[in-house]
Amino acid sequence: MIGEKRLQRIKDIQRLKFRQRDMKVYELRLLTQEITVLSEKIQHYSDSYQQGVSNINKLRSSPDRQAIEIFENSIDHIMNKWMDAFRESRQLEKKRDSLVLSIQVLEKQIAVIEENRSSLEIENKKIIINRSFDDELIKLAARDIDKCK
Repeated sequence: MIGEKRLQRIKDIQRLKFRQRDMKVYELRLLTQEITVLSEKIQHYSDSYQQGVSNINKLRSSPDRQAIEIFENSIDHIMNKWMDAFRESRQLEKKRDSLVLSIQVLEKQIAVIEENRSSLEIENKKIIINRSFDDELIKLAARDIDKCK
C-alpha cells in the first residue's frame, strides 16, 4: 500500500532527525563543559594577573627594584594567556549559540514530521476502514445476487 510506504519513509526521516538532534545535544553538553573549564581558567588568570600587579606595585615602592622587569614580563605573559582564553571562550560561546539554534530548527522539523505522520496515520486508518466497509458491501451484494438466483 502506498500510504504504508510513505508512513515508513516518514518514520525513517523522523528517526534520522531524532538522531541528529541527540548528537547536537551531546555536542552542546561537551561544549558547555569546555566553556565551564575555560571560564575557570579565565578566573585563574585574572586572579594571577591582579596578584602580579599588586606584587609589582609593592616592588616599585621598595628600594630594591632589580626584579621589576622579570615580574612585568611574567605579568605580560599571564595577561596574554588570559586574553587568549577569553577569545577562545567567545568563540566557543558563538559555536554554542549556533548549536542551540540548529537544535531549535531540528525540533521544529521533528514537530512538522510528527504532524505529517499523525495525519498520514489517520488517513491510512480511514482507508482501511473504507476498504473493510467496501468489502462488507461486496459481500452483501454477493449474497443478494445469490438470493436472487
